[in-house]
Amino acid sequence: RTLIQCLLVLVLSIVWCSNAANDPCDPLVPDVCLLPYPNNYYTVSDPSYPTQLRINLSPESMPRDIFGGYINPTHLGLNEMDGFSGTSAMISYWEDLSLEGVPSHTNIVRSLDADCPTVVLDYETGERLAHWAELDVHKPRDSRRAFMIWPAAHLGNNRRIVVAMRNLRPTSSGALPYSGSAAFVALRDNSTSTLVDQSRRVHFNEIFTALEAAGVARDTLQLAWDFTTGSVESINGRALFMRDDALGRLPSGGPSYRITSVTENPSSTTRRRIQGLMSVPLYLTSPNPGSHLVISDQGLPVFQGWSEFNFTVQIPNSATTKPAALFQYGHGLFGSQSELHESYIQQMGEDYNWVQAGVDWIGMSSADVPAVSAMCLTNLSNFGIIPDRLCQAMVNQACLTRLVTGNLRNDPLLMFNGQSAVDPARRYYDGNSNGGILGAVFLALSKDIHTGVLGVPGAPYNLLVFRSVDFKSYYDLIAARFPNPIDQVNLMNLVQTVWERASPGGYCNHLSDGTTLGTENKRFLVHYGLGDAQVSWLGAQFLARSAGAAMFANNPPEVNESFYGFEMLHSDGISSGSLIQGYNFGAEPAPEDNVPPSASTDTHECVRRDPRAEAQMARFFADGYIHDTCGDLGNCQPIQPPMKLSH
Repeated sequence: RTLIQCLLVLVLSIVWCSNAANDPCDPLVPDVCLLPYPNNYYTVSDPSYPTQLRINLSPESMPRDIFGGYINPTHLGLNEMDGFSGTSAMISYWEDLSLEGVPSHTNIVRSLDADCPTVVLDYETGERLAHWAELDVHKPRDSRRAFMIWPAAHLGNNRRIVVAMRNLRPTSSGALPYSGSAAFVALRDNSTSTLVDQSRRVHFNEIFTALEAAGVARDTLQLAWDFTTGSVESINGRALFMRDDALGRLPSGGPSYRITSVTENPSSTTRRRIQGLMSVPLYLTSPNPGSHLVISDQGLPVFQGWSEFNFTVQIPNSATTKPAALFQYGHGLFGSQSELHESYIQQMGEDYNWVQAGVDWIGMSSADVPAVSAMCLTNLSNFGIIPDRLCQAMVNQACLTRLVTGNLRNDPLLMFNGQSAVDPARRYYDGNSNGGILGAVFLALSKDIHTGVLGVPGAPYNLLVFRSVDFKSYYDLIAARFPNPIDQVNLMNLVQTVWERASPGGYCNHLSDGTTLGTENKRFLVHYGLGDAQVSWLGAQFLARSAGAAMFANNPPEVNESFYGFEMLHSDGISSGSLIQGYNFGAEPAPEDNVPPSASTDTHECVRRDPRAEAQMARFFADGYIHDTCGDLGNCQPIQPPMKLSH
């Protein structure tokens, strides 16, 4: 609280400077500037980019804070990208909108019906794309609510997406359908208007032609627009370059290191805990919180020399007699590698003979909390400190793998009876919460680890934040400057495109097939819990659906949920491919709206401690078989005695 109070005092003394420009808002939704969004209206032609476009937002198009200032989209990094997030909510605004007939997340298949009021279309292929929609109610007392259409899975890279709406009505009894804005009516009916020019009429005729080919009549439309998703080069290019450049600079035995601490027998299950510093290629202005990547004129990160980062390695008792697999672990939201000290993690190391190793997710670690808090409160234009530092975190994780399977394994501290405690041929990843979220990025990028478990993860972040109790403190900081709930939703959607450079929204569609990112195909297991108040099950399913995971037919549904987009398995298990597994701990059903479940019955910590989930992971790592460990109980129902539910 002291930090927040100090920052509030600081911000009140700052004159927020606006970088004004004469870029008007899109008149398609005159009630709210920026909407509809994402939107090719906010792009310019640029043949130097793979999509042939570049985002070109004006500061005046952005949400305005209580001081009258705008976020600078160029400083934010949006205007250097060649398209929008492939996971973005497609946002518009209708006063007093009824959701009758609109597809919800419990019935996604409705979105593909011929008479569905909402339509999302791939312009090139004409394919209708599955989606669901909701009204934002995270501020229930506010009557002005954003209408958000969420893709059921990643929309793909470099795709032109068409969004359309028809037959939407207000909630009031007997109300007629909305007519559409004056600008849209002029485009739809080809009528005279000063709100649209000829070039936009030509552009929209392409949209109307595509919709009519898909069976959507032009004269029924109330709103339509299009946007282009970012290319692999724009979304993933920086992290890919850093990975390859960094690994190419490492010595053959992995990074150099020095040991700073050795703890003998820190628990009854662990023989030795080793902490040290490894020397890693640095691409940031500084290794410290608040730093940014140094970017060349070609748009790629620039090597800044070598920097030391902390690491932890834990050797279980079992590894002193038989070399153990590497179990690389990722910590949770704004935590640290000290999460490895948790007794259940050490117990798994002993039970399954895993040498455990971890580094901090810099950018979203405990050390980053002051810088991130200050950014949320004073300058969201500086949001890039999160994805920039997370790109460096991915480099650090890749270097950790090379360290533990390289020279460190032959260090005397890891030698027992003449043999190393580490078997370098067996390498796995596990992470929970934000470790599962960011673990999807690391697994997709890793050249060395091809099997992983993503515990209670989700994507994209802008879907998760309003459904999470964890983000409330950061959301409150943003809301202090941007009190309008629609602005808050728009802000999360805006930063999502930049966040994609180092978050699973930018990598989930490449997770199973490593061709695009230059790795082997990956196998993964997603675990989630019903009633999770920190990472919504909706995000876990989005991530797994985008990556092509299967699901056991007895997977427990949330109330009224109809599963969509998964191959449903009626077998004992699978020895190829990936899987998503849910667990029911008896918590109250999660709200259907974009608000968190009750923290008092939070299941977030339960999944990782469930013996069925642990056994499923252990078998997966041991022989590659993903076994239906809930088959005898059916639907992964609560175990007896029940696990404690708490936040």
